[in-house]
Amino acid sequence: MASKTMKLQPQVAEPRTKQLNPKRMIGITSDKGGNGKSTVARALGDILIRRDIPTRAFDCDRRNAQLHRHYNQAFSSAFDSDAGVSRIDLSVRGGADELLNGLESPTTQIVLIDFPAGGGELFERFEREIKLFDFLDEIGYQLTMVSVLSRVKDSINSLRTLIEFCGDRADHVVLKNCFFGEPEKFSRFDQSKTKELVLQTGGVILNFR
Repeated sequence: MASKTMKLQPQVAEPRTKQLNPKRMIGITSDKGGNGKSTVARALGDILIRRDIPTRAFDCDRRNAQLHRHYNQAFSSAFDSDAGVSRIDLSVRGGADELLNGLESPTTQIVLIDFPAGGGELFERFEREIKLFDFLDEIGYQLTMVSVLSRVKDSINSLRTLIEFCGDRADHVVLKNCFFGEPEKFSRFDQSKTKELVLQTGGVILNFR
């Protein structure tokens, strides 16, 4: 007898009542290398190009700049820009200048950022230095943080720290990377208070096949 395949629906809390901005910054994060963060960034970049959504892309990973390596020419060609995927270093003074200029471009609809592995602390420092949340509000951007999960405890702890830092100033998308097992194998996350927090803040949990 053939097995029946069930289509998994995203888990999502009741929508928050707030005004959504028409433009969006999307940051891709994970707690360490090897979780699939850059694979997710590349997949999302491919979707944005195929749907012809005006996008500026930035790769902050100094050691393994996969988004830049694989999609620099594709972004440049798709959006008729010399920028392609810009490599930036947020750990140095002035490292965010090109990113800030990209946010202020009138033609950009999406800003896609591939943060380095374990980049949560870097993101917090970056936000505090330039008051990112306030700046995004001023220029009409919504922030979405995409967190790529493995099944280890550190992955869950890093996610919780990020959500507690951002609060409701960001939307959250959590991806279970099914390279590490079927969705039901993520029991440590599914039984955690971190998952409850994701849903309480209006976050979405998806399975990345």
